[in-house]
Amino acid sequence: MKPKKRYNILNDLNSFIYNNLNIASFIISYETNYYYASKNISEMFHLSKKHPKLMLYDLLNNIIDTEFKSMREQIHNNEISLIDGIYDYKSPIYDKVQKIQITYFKREYNGETYYVGGMRDITQEIEKENKILAANKNMELLINESNHRIKNNLNLLLRFISLEEKFHKQPAKIIDNLIGRINSLVLLHEKLSYTENNYDVNAVESFKKMTEDLYYTFNEQSSEITFKFDEYEEFKLPNDKMTPVLLILNEIVTNTFKYAYTSENNENEIYSYIKKEDNICECFIKDNGKGYPEGFDPKKSTGLGWLVITSLITQLNGEFEIYNDNGACFILRFPINE
Repeated sequence: MKPKKRYNILNDLNSFIYNNLNIASFIISYETNYYYASKNISEMFHLSKKHPKLMLYDLLNNIIDTEFKSMREQIHNNEISLIDGIYDYKSPIYDKVQKIQITYFKREYNGETYYVGGMRDITQEIEKENKILAANKNMELLINESNHRIKNNLNLLLRFISLEEKFHKQPAKIIDNLIGRINSLVLLHEKLSYTENNYDVNAVESFKKMTEDLYYTFNEQSSEITFKFDEYEEFKLPNDKMTPVLLILNEIVTNTFKYAYTSENNENEIYSYIKKEDNICECFIKDNGKGYPEGFDPKKSTGLGWLVITSLITQLNGEFEIYNDNGACFILRFPINE
């Protein structure tokens, strides 16, 4: 076949592939050592335009999947008729791997054998698809985690109600005692709703916010109480740790409000902090009230508040200490990661 006629055939075929499939295309005739590629193929796959033959050799050899190399041999040996799949292409210029969709087959035209291929870079499409799949998976995990957390909080609230009914018979008293505990759960739920993974919570920020909420709650009911919070470096706590911490804070402050101050004391203060040292979280709460009664042992207390506190500390696998120092002092320590 005359070169001009062959060129016209190849050009028409190549134009048909590109115009109808919108893919970078190439045609190879090994018998006549003829190579032809669409104009966009070198740009799409970072190849040199100086030597078309070398360009096409590089193009196919840069497909690094061993499966493609094997199937290409099978095409040439007439063992299969078509390659159609997604493979990894490593650019000879940029050190990166692209995902390409390639169709590769053999055809006879006027007694000559041609290898025809079409290639499309789908790297960005796959990346977008993977991001969507990851986002969907993450959303599924977040929904499951949120449902699990809500269920746990509701069960915890039911246990509180049951305990309140055993210790108190007056409905008004039960409701008052439950308000603080519900506020703790609400605060935690709000914090988790604005975190990226719905799991870790800013411990310092949450602890401080809880003290502020308690400040407004108690100052609506009595004389002024000053809340002082010492801010240490921020750190994260998982929500299954933060929940009992906030509930313990609520119980300690509630006990302080109920028992620490006398009517003669007009400068009531509550000081607190939460900090991290290595893998240990430490919480400290102090008032300037009359302190703990002499010989007081919280582990032997029959009051509901200390029963709740000691149960939550056990849940944290933590330990605590109480002492008097111009008021009642409470220290809690527990491991962050176990």
